[in-house]
Amino acid sequence: MVQEIDIEKSKEKRKVVYSRFSFWKNFDVLSFLFALFFIFIWSSEIYKGIKYHHVESLSILMLLLSLLLSGFIIYSTIFMLGLSRISGISNVQNRHLVKQTARHLGWEVKHDSAAYTVFYRHNTFGSWDYGKEITVIYDAHIMLVNVISYGRYGTKSPFHYFGNKWFLNRFLKQLKAVGSGQPA
Repeated sequence: MVQEIDIEKSKEKRKVVYSRFSFWKNFDVLSFLFALFFIFIWSSEIYKGIKYHHVESLSILMLLLSLLLSGFIIYSTIFMLGLSRISGISNVQNRHLVKQTARHLGWEVKHDSAAYTVFYRHNTFGSWDYGKEITVIYDAHIMLVNVISYGRYGTKSPFHYFGNKWFLNRFLKQLKAVGSGQPA
């Protein structure tokens, strides 16, 4: 099942905006709660140590580590749906180049319409089951592109943020190579 994308809002906000609310697809709130939970635990541990004049260095280290990890989770959750703007040729030629590039990289078409195309690649590694999705929104001669990783049960994963950026750069490099007629 493909979740419909609100094209006009996505173009306006420059991030993927879904038409209907889906609890599992919009489970990002859990990431925020997870991050705040660990900050609370280690802050309270340090507070107890200060109150009883016995602060352990492990508590301070874990608080700093949880602050760093929480900041990363919140940052990647906020920006994971952002769209990268790419100049193209024309709507029809852009669609053809994007499909050719995705086919060359081994991605499968999940949804294809005149307004946007969604490609996916399902990966299984041991007990880990995840997938990646490339969304391309067409707007005249401009393409708006996003890569999202999904974890278990189809929830968006903020932990693959930098990997998604790497896939996006690889996709764009391949797109330019296919567009110029060079083998990549």
